Amino acid sequence: MRIALVSEPNVPIDDGAGQILTGQGVHVAALAAALSRRDHETTVYTRRVDGAPSSRVQAKAGYVVENLPAGPPRPLSRTESLPYLAEFAGALRDRLADDPCDVVHAHYWTSAVAAMQSRAELSIPVVVTFHSLGVVERRHPGAANPGPPARVQIESRLCGTADHVIATCAGEAFELRRLGLPVARTSIVPCGVDITSFTSAGPRPVRGDTRARLLVVGQLVHPKGIEDAIRALRLLPGVELTVAGGPDHAAVSRDTEARRLSSVAAACGVRNRVTFLGAVNRRSMPRLIRSADVVVATPSYEAFGMVALEAMACGVPVVASAVGSLTDIVLDGVTGILVPPRDPAAIAEAVRRIIDDPALAARLARAGADRAGRRYSWDIVARGTATVYQQVCDMAVDEPTATVIP
Repeated sequence: MRIALVSEPNVPIDDGAGQILTGQGVHVAALAAALSRRDHETTVYTRRVDGAPSSRVQAKAGYVVENLPAGPPRPLSRTESLPYLAEFAGALRDRLADDPCDVVHAHYWTSAVAAMQSRAELSIPVVVTFHSLGVVERRHPGAANPGPPARVQIESRLCGTADHVIATCAGEAFELRRLGLPVARTSIVPCGVDITSFTSAGPRPVRGDTRARLLVVGQLVHPKGIEDAIRALRLLPGVELTVAGGPDHAAVSRDTEARRLSSVAAACGVRNRVTFLGAVNRRSMPRLIRSADVVVATPSYEAFGMVALEAMACGVPVVASAVGSLTDIVLDGVTGILVPPRDPAAIAEAVRRIIDDPALAARLARAGADRAGRRYSWDIVARGTATVYQQVCDMAVDEPTATVIP
């Protein structure tokens, strides 16, 4: 098939150089690579950010990235890029008219809006993966990308006009049905994990102390539950916590949320047991995960679940909050331990169970690695995604309806 993946928020090429990618960036790059391995001709359309003379770049993994002009050629936040969405949609429409494809798969609501504009004129089937929903993000103060007030209405409209929507977990599928998406136009295909890089067989850093080490990976925003992990340390004497995420290491001390979290740690009397690494590139992440005794993934909501998947693939036990995709990924008591969100005491109790029982830790590690490999490799995810594409292409497309750009 000829497949167009649309990700208006820029997606760097996954060239193995160890970039720092967002969850959506990881998903789109890995899916594109896996689809290419299955002999699909795959192009990723994204917003141009670097001003480089070449707008079309061949990735080593086999797919092509086309950087479309829309706004200034520099990185913009998702809010800053909204005024240029119409320009991006126009550039996408022109490219798809010149280089037709069998199916468009839009990632995130802004990409879906642009793709639906093209669908209206070119009659190309459109599949959408939202990755996060405005209606969910607005329930959680401090969410990184809640978007404009009209986002919820636009996403509801997209549910009524897209040919098919791929949810990444059962919880998201439920939310989509509440937005009006028919069950017949919904599939669940989870996020994946690179089981060649994230593996229990890789090198582990030499540690010079005997403290049990917890690891949290994620953006430094309130819904990620980092504060809850810090507060859990009060009940875990002799345990240390490493936090990976946020700005570069040199800028962590100036980051507003990092400073707030440092103050929380100091107030809890555990500041000397908390380390903020800042951003960590993809190449270094498997080694970092294998340095931990337990990976703590306890956000108040979660669409991707990639951190838990990567920890499982590395054979590291996981303590995760029972929300979103994590309830699909982590089998409680089998591949990890699920706890209620925003509950430091429950986190501490789960961590203590694991570090005090090496046999339990080993069982969780083995079962987690097995589940990650059997169900969540990117090749398996690509196979499920391509099946959805084929089903959509085999169906007659109704009269296209455009979604108005805000």
